[in-house]
Amino acid sequence: MAFFLLPLNRPSLLKEMDSNMTDLNKDDLPVESEADSLRTIARNMGLNVGNLRDVTRLKELIAAEKAKTPTKATNDKRRTVREKALALQRIMITPLSPFDKQLKGITVSAGNKYLRNVQRHIPYDVPWHCEAILVNALKAKRYRVNQKKKGADGKETNSNRFHPAFNVIILDNLSEKEIQKLAAEQKARRSLED
Repeated sequence: MAFFLLPLNRPSLLKEMDSNMTDLNKDDLPVESEADSLRTIARNMGLNVGNLRDVTRLKELIAAEKAKTPTKATNDKRRTVREKALALQRIMITPLSPFDKQLKGITVSAGNKYLRNVQRHIPYDVPWHCEAILVNALKAKRYRVNQKKKGADGKETNSNRFHPAFNVIILDNLSEKEIQKLAAEQKARRSLED
């Protein structure tokens, strides 16, 4: 990158530069073609148009994309998926991985295209309420164990085995009586006050 310093003690040079700048016409500036502007609009809408130059085809693609609006069926599906994923479940998890046994809990994050990421810290060996999407993420988590085996020719080979990282126990939801007892305990401890 080059930097040019203009001497400020030469006003004639500055006047000459100003006169050259005013000589520019709008006709001298590059003009974006209709295809280029339509391609830019299509790319901003998330369409993959490459170097498509056909103006009518670009207009058709943009019109088709604008016509796509979320239908009621899509919104209903989004709502049902969200409700299922955010339904609270009462669980207790125990770490099976030797790497996690010294920790007191785990922070889990999960999401999908219908749901933003949900993140919670879940303690080990304590009954806890969390979202169903996090329970599924905990069930899917695995850890790797390397095992060395001797082959028929006497050479040692490494093999990887994957084991579940957590034992997830799904507990029954709290009964009304248990909820009232828990509320009384929290009130006695003043754990809900700010």
